[in-house]
Amino acid sequence: MIPQEGVTIEALSGLLDDAVIDWTLTGGENLYVTGLDVPLWVEHEPDPGRITLRTCWPVRPEADDVEVLHLANLCNSSLVMVQFWFDPDLRRFFGQYALPCRDGLDRRQFIRVLRSFAEIFRIALREKDEDDVLCERLGDGSGAAVA
Repeated sequence: MIPQEGVTIEALSGLLDDAVIDWTLTGGENLYVTGLDVPLWVEHEPDPGRITLRTCWPVRPEADDVEVLHLANLCNSSLVMVQFWFDPDLRRFFGQYALPCRDGLDRRQFIRVLRSFAEIFRIALREKDEDDVLCERLGDGSGAAVA
């Protein structure tokens, strides 16, 4: 168990290294994790003692906003853990989860939560997008396809 004061970006990156999960540091304070089903950001907020996992996926330019909102509602009502939403200005479909660490952080729980979060978001991409409103690939030039 890592005590609350020991939960830092450095400690979290060490846990990722130990689990052989690829990551990079972004903005000096967030981890961008690329070694799971979908890429995601890990943000540590010491006060109030929380680790936030967040990811997004591009929405097709021609997709109707109402259909994307329907997808977010469907995912929120049928999938556990991840909170889904759509930002129409950014044309991105988001997922987020807040992991409390006020009383410390169990190392294994952190890795399990990361893997579960990525898997659940992938399920939303592959199995819940019946109206085909999400892009098939990330638009960052990486060519990363939905697993």
